[in-house]
Amino acid sequence: MRELTVFKDFQCIAGDCRDSCCIGWELDIDEETYGRYQRTEGPFGDRLRAHMEDIEEDGEVFHTFRREGPRCPFLNDRDLCDIILTLGEDALCTVCTEYPRYTVRLGETLERTLTLSCEEAGRLFFGSEEKLCFIEEEDNLPEECDTDEEDDFAPLIYKVRERAIALLQDRTRPINERINRYLAYMHLVQEALNREEADEESLALSVDELSFENHGGRDSFAERLEILGCLEVLNDEWQGVYDALCACEEEYESLIAAFAADPAAASESELAFEHLMVYFTLRYFPQAADDGDLITKARFALFCLDVIRDMDALRFKLKQDPDESCAGDEDLAARRIFPQIEAGPWSTADRIDNVRIFCKEVEHSDDNVAVVMEELLFSELN
Repeated sequence: MRELTVFKDFQCIAGDCRDSCCIGWELDIDEETYGRYQRTEGPFGDRLRAHMEDIEEDGEVFHTFRREGPRCPFLNDRDLCDIILTLGEDALCTVCTEYPRYTVRLGETLERTLTLSCEEAGRLFFGSEEKLCFIEEEDNLPEECDTDEEDDFAPLIYKVRERAIALLQDRTRPINERINRYLAYMHLVQEALNREEADEESLALSVDELSFENHGGRDSFAERLEILGCLEVLNDEWQGVYDALCACEEEYESLIAAFAADPAAASESELAFEHLMVYFTLRYFPQAADDGDLITKARFALFCLDVIRDMDALRFKLKQDPDESCAGDEDLAARRIFPQIEAGPWSTADRIDNVRIFCKEVEHSDDNVAVVMEELLFSELN
């Protein structure tokens, strides 16, 4: 078992959270918790059962809470959970207990980290200058995660990911140079994989001994907008962000230039962009153990970073002149999405909010992740 360095520091801030996961989210109730709720006695047990319902999808039955609005029926007027207050935290269903924690498997190892759709997780990620890495906790693999022959590829993926992250965390170089080296390395590895010539021994050379080129691989702003337009919209907040980005297409270059030229924003972005690239690399590279497609996972990490940077530039513009919109239109979606923005310098809190919005839209939908991956694969092949 490996856990990300910030994993153990996470603690839900409950009622102090500005974007509660108890609002606007569908909450599945696992079978064990469903049985416990069915057996709970007294008025609170009656209340639990009154709000539970079964939903059938594709022949499967799922348990969930019936709600009349966006709020969980057990979220009280102080934004605290009545289930915890009445029955204790161990009475929560699995999805409530786990979020924002998530677990992925790479070969014989489980890896535990946090998703950045949670603002408190974001504060832990972006509030630390330490390099993100996994800490070994235990070696035993749970029975439900027993390995098989297909996991023979996992050690190679782990080695490649380890070296890719080392490139991203080489703080002797500017972040853009690190990203170029990362992408160039991934092209070299993918080419070796395609020739069936990649093994741990062949990849054991120091990355400094390899010949690096700037392979590009960064989609244009217009191409990113086209891909984003294919996503299933999960909430109005994301729709507004997408509309605002589209409205700024004509002046995109000036927005990016202004954001990059600000000393405070540039200094903060150097570390934040490193953390983001490492985060997406850690999370999605394990999928390559199944499909062998490392380059698309690398391009996905870069795509996510670039979209977040686009959002950063837009937000920076609004902070510089909160009374002005990108296109001179007072009803521009950007103003509706960021109504709380006041004039002032760029801060880490701005990026945490942008990352939260993006990850909530993309990472909370397997279909949306698959759409982006497929579009990036298609563009790579053409």
